[in-house]
Formats: sequence, C-alpha cells, structure tokens
Amino acid sequence: MGTLSRAMAVGLCAAAVGVGAAGAANAGPAAGPTVSQQDQNFLSAAHQTNMAEIALSARAAAMSSCPAIRDLAPMLVRDHTRLDGMVTTVAARYGVMLPMMPDSDQMRTLMVTVPKMGRDFDINWLRAQESGHLAALSAGNQEVATGQSADVRILAEQAGPIVQGHLDAVRAALGTC
Repeated sequence: MGTLSRAMAVGLCAAAVGVGAAGAANAGPAAGPTVSQQDQNFLSAAHQTNMAEIALSARAAAMSSCPAIRDLAPMLVRDHTRLDGMVTTVAARYGVMLPMMPDSDQMRTLMVTVPKMGRDFDINWLRAQESGHLAALSAGNQEVATGQSADVRILAEQAGPIVQGHLDAVRAALGTC
C-alpha cells in the first residue's frame, strides 16, 4: 500500500477518534465503582468498532458510486457517533481508558478499503460492513448474556437493534450495488 493510502486511512481514523476522544481522554482511574475486565473489553471493542465504522462510512458517503451506499453511509456515521457517545459516557463513569485507534484488523480493513475506487470500493466497503456488524452483534449478545455491569449490559442491549438494522441495510445494498 502506498504512503498516500496509508496517510488517508490514518487521517480518517484520526478524525473518527475526535468523536469519542474527549470522553476517553477524561476517563481517569475510577474513584468510584468499577466494571469487570469483560465489561472493560466490551467498551474498548465497541469504541474501536465505532471509530472504524465512522471512518469507513465517512469515506463511503463521499466516494461511493452506489446510491444505496450514499444513502446508508451518513446514517452509519450518525448512529455510530451516537453509539460511541454512549460508550464513552459509560466508560468515563467507570474510569475505563478507551483505545485511541481502531484495532489492528480494523486498521487493516481501513487501509485496504479506503484507496479503492468505484464498484471495487463499494463491494469491499459492504463486505467490511457486513463482517463488522456481525462481529458487533456477537459481542453485544455476549455482553448482554454474561456482562456484569448493568450499565454496560444496557448499552449492549440498546445498541443491538441499531446494529441489526445496519446489517439488514448493508445486506440489502449488497443486492443492489
């Protein structure tokens, strides 16, 4: 991958980080209640997923050649921005330090997808969205079933229908793009 493509991917992630960084940066050691390691892991993974979704979807809104994606991408940016606000609020409440970047797999997806153009971009973006939303649903369902913090479980419950709606819309777009 070229330096320009890598710079674009990192730049998109940096912009996405700005969405939740204030809450993450202010989350210091918990003075009050704490959450289990599982709950912390869920919050961290959800934050990383939201950052990746925001970055990828912002690129899709601007660059997609498919009308279904151009309609879908702004909704994903809006919803994942809102979900990330919820994640950072709960994390700050419990002093959970959130990562500043998506995880290595998400960064790899960004760096592979971002430089693509036209239908090649569209198909790669849709496949990344499908995979990411399936993983997010699985993590959310696991948190609902076995998470220890009521606040974190409620967050996962609230995110579930939104993530499922995104997955359904992505799958519909796969049939038209």
